[in-house]
Amino acid sequence: MKYVKISLKAFLKLIVFTILLVGITKCLLDIFHIYNFTIWTGIKEKSLYWVSWVDYVGAILFIFLFVFVALTEEYLFRVIIYHKVSEIISLKNKVLHAIIAVLLTNILFAIGHWPSHGYKLLPYLYLTLWGIYFSYLYLRTKNIYTACVMHFILNAGIIVTWPLKNLSLILNAGEIFYIIVSIFLIEAYKIFKYFNRNNKTLNKLSERNIETGENQTFYEINKNEFWKRMF
Repeated sequence: MKYVKISLKAFLKLIVFTILLVGITKCLLDIFHIYNFTIWTGIKEKSLYWVSWVDYVGAILFIFLFVFVALTEEYLFRVIIYHKVSEIISLKNKVLHAIIAVLLTNILFAIGHWPSHGYKLLPYLYLTLWGIYFSYLYLRTKNIYTACVMHFILNAGIIVTWPLKNLSLILNAGEIFYIIVSIFLIEAYKIFKYFNRNNKTLNKLSERNIETGENQTFYEINKNEFWKRMF
């Protein structure tokens, strides 16, 4: 496909990612002794207890299902549809172009999930905002798996553990916490990456400054290059 790299390396990376995410989730469930949870099927809730190997396998497969859903939806909306919409839009301003492409993509993302939320306005806006957040993760990190992990974490909220079954405010606060922490880590990494290359960048720019005869100060050079690299 045009927007998805199909190769043995990409396939192996996908397999490793899936195994790691399922494995880590299983380990966390064991660490916190979560051996019974409720599966939301859209029609009814089914209690699942990890007391037999059948339930155990069922739980692992259910976790795998959420990983698969996150992968397919992120590749579909954040990669294929986003880049297709970007091709259709014709704008010279790159920032505005990206913003409109992200908005249109996630309007479609929310519409795709809307029927399961009873066609209500608030869930639609909620889904659109989450889609924008996933787009931010993909575009900022240039890695679709970052968005997949956070998508999986959000979807995993459908697995409602018994101690938190009626504490929706805590779950919402947890989602906000995920967003804040992930954005902080990404931006902190971007800044660290920039300043780690700072000396080399300043040397190159100062040489160019001498060659062109410009009178920019080191502060101006540093500032201009900072925003160029960051965005």
